[in-house]
Amino acid sequence: MAAGPAPEPARLVDLVFTSCPPERVGQLEAQVRTALGAPPPAAAVQEVLPAGAGRVDGLAEPLASWLRVRGWSPVLPAGVLAGWEPVLQALRRLSPVSPAGPPDSRTVPALEPVEESTALNAGDLAETAAARGPVAAAAALAGAGDAGSGGYAMVLHHLVTADPAAWTADVPAVLAALKLPEPGAFYLAAAAVHAEQGTQ
Repeated sequence: MAAGPAPEPARLVDLVFTSCPPERVGQLEAQVRTALGAPPPAAAVQEVLPAGAGRVDGLAEPLASWLRVRGWSPVLPAGVLAGWEPVLQALRRLSPVSPAGPPDSRTVPALEPVEESTALNAGDLAETAAARGPVAAAAALAGAGDAGSGGYAMVLHHLVTADPAAWTADVPAVLAALKLPEPGAFYLAAAAVHAEQGTQ
C-alpha cells in the first residue's frame, strides 16, 4: 500500500480481500486503513484543495498521500475508504477528464515476466526444492549475489507454476527465507497468478 496501485499489486490486494475469511475482514480493513493513514478533516481538505483550485503540486504532502488513496480507491472496499469521500470528491473536481475517478489498474493485462540471466536458474532451484523443500530453495535464492535482480521474477514464476502446491503450502516461511523485498514481491505475484487461475 505504500506505493501506487500498479496492476500486479492491485490484483494481489483484490485477491487478499476477496479470499479473506469473513471473521478476519475487520482486522484486514483496519490494517489497510492504518497503512493509508487517517482521512483528513474537512478544513484540511479545503485548505489544500480549495474550491476552484486549478493546478496543484501532486508531489507535495499531504496531497501526494491523498492521491495514493485515490489511486487505490477502485480496489478497496467501502469500509477502508470510510471518511475519505471529501478528499475523493475534491480530487474529482481537479480531474475533469476522468470525473468518475481513477482507472482500475486490475483491468490492465497481466505482464509475463521477462527472461533475464540470473546466477541461479529455475532448474537449479527446482532441484533444491525437490530435495529439501521450497523454503531451502528460497534461502538459496536469497544467498545469490544477484538476489534482487528482476530476472528472478521469471524464475519464481516458473517454480510456482511447476509445483504450486509445494510453493504455496507455507507462504510466510518462503517469504521469510527470500529476505529481500524484490524476490518476495516476485514470489507473491507468482502465487497470486496461480491463485487467480485456480478460482477461474
